[in-house]
Amino acid sequence: MDLNKAHSIVELIDANYYENLVSPKLECYYLVLKNIILLKKKQKLDYEQNHDHYLIPYLEGENIESLNSELRCAIYYYFGYYYYDKSQFDQCLEHFYKVKSFVNNLEIKASVIYNISIIHKRMGHYQDAILTTKEAIEYLKKIDNTYLLTLSLNSLGDLYREKKLNKEATVALESAKQIAEQYSHVAPLGYIFHNLGLISMEKSNFEDASSYFYKALHIKQKNTNSDVLITYRLLIDCKLKEEDIEEAAKLYKIASELTDTKDDQNVLLFHFIDYFYINNELVLFEKNLNQLALFFEGKKSYDYLTRCYKKLAKYYYNTRKYKRSSYFYNKTLELLERSF
Repeated sequence: MDLNKAHSIVELIDANYYENLVSPKLECYYLVLKNIILLKKKQKLDYEQNHDHYLIPYLEGENIESLNSELRCAIYYYFGYYYYDKSQFDQCLEHFYKVKSFVNNLEIKASVIYNISIIHKRMGHYQDAILTTKEAIEYLKKIDNTYLLTLSLNSLGDLYREKKLNKEATVALESAKQIAEQYSHVAPLGYIFHNLGLISMEKSNFEDASSYFYKALHIKQKNTNSDVLITYRLLIDCKLKEEDIEEAAKLYKIASELTDTKDDQNVLLFHFIDYFYINNELVLFEKNLNQLALFFEGKKSYDYLTRCYKKLAKYYYNTRKYKRSSYFYNKTLELLERSF
């Protein structure tokens, strides 16, 4: 539950490796725990080397079910994270559910259940994600872990929003906000304000949405500076909906300086693309939108590609280029049919 402390103990054991680890089973147990830390700290080269050259040879042919419960639990926990890193979510869930079944520590159990809910969400299993998040919340209320409770309530609110249950989403997010403010959990507030902004945006209340996004941006920049681009993109969307093109251009310029990949640059440009249309720069609008469509097609980013096709179809229809419009409406339908 404390990654930095765990890492410092790993370094201490490594300093006297052969004195501390007096049996193969103890060494295997240690390597499993060490690799969990390396995985969580994103030290990919180190954990892959340990995985391939030490852990797999140790475990090959071993009946894991016959091992003592502590080592077995650590192995399941490790492989849960290992398969998550590989985006093999079915196998990830299988291992995390095994951990959940025989962990007695309520704090660890709640954390594992929370991770299970995150995986269900990644897989699009929203109902399963809602149920497991609620289960995690009940455990967290018992042990008074307000930080993880805040994260869980925020996640529950976001899941309800995905299911278009905005009333339930708002209740969960407001509860998360109240706990975060009461216990000074500043970092989660950035995500809470972001999700409240999304709900306002879905209601076409762009003024409130902008207010929430600005608050989220302020907190993210002050604390971690992570995930700021997505908030900038949504703020630009809001400002363009309000036809405040000067503010949209200002936000785009700031966000552009934070992009360091072609993917980020093109996604940001897509959110800014309506600026050219509103500003009557139709040549730039058409040119950039066609280039974005080609880029997203190459990346197989079908969500953004569908949105590009829709915009192009509508643009060509409004400019009476009906043949081109028909072409892009058909391309949109092909992508939509593929997703079902």
